[in-house]
Amino acid sequence: MLAVTDSAGAYYYNAMLWAVENGITNGTNTEGTRGQRVTFLYRELGGQ
Repeated sequence: MLAVTDSAGAYYYNAMLWAVENGITNGTNTEGTRGQRVTFLYRELGGQ
C-alpha cells in the first residue's frame, strides 16, 4: 500500500484510504480508466 499523505485532512481522505485498502486504487493522483471507475462503483455497491 502506498502512503497516502498528500491528502491528509481532505474531505475525501477516509474514502481514499478505504479504496486503497480494498485494492480499488493505489492512491496516486490520477483520474483512472473507465474500467477502474466502473470497478470502483461495482465494488462500492457490493459486487465482488
